Amino acid sequence: MELPPSAQALLEAIQHYTPITDISADQRQLINGSPESFITAIPIGLSLSKTFDQRQEELFVDYFSQMADDLRIHSRRHDITEIIDIANKILTQALDLDDDHINLVLASEIIKCMKHLKLHVDDAIIVKVRERSRQEITVQQEYLAQDPEKVTENLVADLNKFGVDTGIAFCQFVSGELVFLTKQEIQGLLTMMSRQPWSIDALLLLSLNPEPKVADSAASVLNSLPAKKWKSLGQRQYLTLIQRFGIPIPSTLCNIKK
Repeated sequence: MELPPSAQALLEAIQHYTPITDISADQRQLINGSPESFITAIPIGLSLSKTFDQRQEELFVDYFSQMADDLRIHSRRHDITEIIDIANKILTQALDLDDDHINLVLASEIIKCMKHLKLHVDDAIIVKVRERSRQEITVQQEYLAQDPEKVTENLVADLNKFGVDTGIAFCQFVSGELVFLTKQEIQGLLTMMSRQPWSIDALLLLSLNPEPKVADSAASVLNSLPAKKWKSLGQRQYLTLIQRFGIPIPSTLCNIKK
């Protein structure tokens, strides 16, 4: 089956390890010259063979992120409902295929990208990806689930291993994955992490997340913090965010020197 020109050009760029910054203006126009190219890119990502390496998968994400952002900008003046509906149908049908015929990693990345840019993804699609991606729960994990303190210790150890030691780094590390968690699970995770010295910065940033369940969970945990926690507020401009979300400002903040 012959691919549309935009899809063929995208596939060739990925096969030849061509970064998006290195393509010519003509190539860029061919790959992403219309909103419809967003649609033709999705099957490419979903069907990328396991013979493709991680760098090629990362290149696809780079190209697709640009296409999705261009579509978001296009939506300011045009109706993209039909395009988004088609995208959701493609994702739904692909997720009925077995693991040998779908790149589940890139399916997750496509969904994260769309959600980040406020492009609608059906809840049923998110649930299906979550179910297919979930690994079997081991006896050790069941034990840890009964011990919140131990869970927190393990999470912090994992974060330290990846150099996550600021609120911004935490948000970058987890924001995409939060799409696949329930609101209860998100709130539980953020509550466990609220003891970290950078947690208040992270919670304030997450309260701006475009995904309602993430923003609401972060705001809820912020509201539950003790007054003394606000002394660790990292940047003064976050006070504006606190006021915007209607979170009471503890009296301890009034004593911060200008």
